[in-house]
Amino acid sequence: MSKELTVCKFGGTSLATAARFENVIDILQGDPFRRVVVVSAPGDYDGVKKMTSLLIDASKVVSHGGTPNLKSIKTRIYQVCKGIEGLGDELISNLEKELSSPTVPYFNDLIASFGERKISSKVLEARMRKRNLPVKIFDPKQLNFQLIINEQGDRVPDMRYAYEINAPLEEHLSNPSSGFVIIPGFYGYMEGHLRTLPRGGSDITGAVIANLIGAECYENWTDQNGLSRADPKLVPNAQTIPELTFLEARELTPFGFKLHPDSLPYVSEKNIPVLVKNSFHPDVSGTRIQRFRVSSGNETIVGVAAKKGYSQYGIYLLGMNDRKGFGRYVFEAFEREGVAYEHSPTGNDFMSIWFPDSKNSLPNEKRLLIERELKRRFGPFESIWNDDLAVVAVVGQNYNRDPMNSARIETALAKGSISTYMTSQCNKISRFYGVHANDADNAVRAIHNEFFK
Repeated sequence: MSKELTVCKFGGTSLATAARFENVIDILQGDPFRRVVVVSAPGDYDGVKKMTSLLIDASKVVSHGGTPNLKSIKTRIYQVCKGIEGLGDELISNLEKELSSPTVPYFNDLIASFGERKISSKVLEARMRKRNLPVKIFDPKQLNFQLIINEQGDRVPDMRYAYEINAPLEEHLSNPSSGFVIIPGFYGYMEGHLRTLPRGGSDITGAVIANLIGAECYENWTDQNGLSRADPKLVPNAQTIPELTFLEARELTPFGFKLHPDSLPYVSEKNIPVLVKNSFHPDVSGTRIQRFRVSSGNETIVGVAAKKGYSQYGIYLLGMNDRKGFGRYVFEAFEREGVAYEHSPTGNDFMSIWFPDSKNSLPNEKRLLIERELKRRFGPFESIWNDDLAVVAVVGQNYNRDPMNSARIETALAKGSISTYMTSQCNKISRFYGVHANDADNAVRAIHNEFFK
């Protein structure tokens, strides 16, 4: 099998209408190595929510004994099926049948995956066959695409089944005349039952497939020209980043960039470059992510981003630094409550834990348990809990070249009357600032404008 194959993952906006499906086929035909396609569910369009969100809403109504209103879902299905006789009615019938069985194991996951599993994969297959293009759908079950639970409690691909996943693909792709492969993203199987990956998980599916077949490139097609130096919703004129290293991308993507951060380890392991491109403007070069890159001498940072939904726990205890194992006991207290921390700046007598709490992962009763446990071990101490915080990430492999960069950032924040609760830097390419959530957007604008006027 040729190792020059390209895996293409198309996001929901690229598959939101019939015309956009046809555009996807044009893109695939534009390069003979684009034979493997991973699809997301149709995205939002004309004021209607993403298909996955609509499906999740419907499954929740059924789970609570109600009857869902499927009007928006049916409208969207007919939109993407336009010009393919009978397919829209078939898909709606299939959905209604699945919704009528809420007692099946992991019913909500089953319905949530319907956009990839039935709609996008079937519509793309039908449209390709209409153009007389050879194509075959490989469901994750056919590929034995198994999931496991990682230490954070998330479902992730089980790479112990790598050969079983790859074998049917290799057999199919070894014959150039066999045509295209369509793989629905976002889900796999555990103990025989369909289970979904985290939202945006089609990125992960695509990266795993690229890893397994040893792809030459992994193309992630979105509705933007690539990854921007700042969120275009906050900075409309933000430039596209031409190149990033995997390390830089891993620092930025958890903060809302158009790429799932958990997809990167699978491609970086095999040194497979990632191209983030715009399906509406396929000739634009986009953003290339690879192991190494050569940066210009005057480059300072490559991008800035912010993520809201953080909380902080701070402990003030005289002589903290003299107590062996103090930090370990604090971390273990959080671990027992199922909370992972992201930052932990310290002083001589002060330690703080920054953790994502957007889902209220640590309610008051759990916070009291942590306090009681630590005070039982260390005696009285002062503590604070701060909520409604955000973390701002400033990233670039040249960051440490200029000692003035930190001063420029803090000056820009000060000019914007933005106070910081925390600063953290543990490598040469990124620095993090903790701010109040209400200041996060302005912080991104201020730092972007300082470096990218």
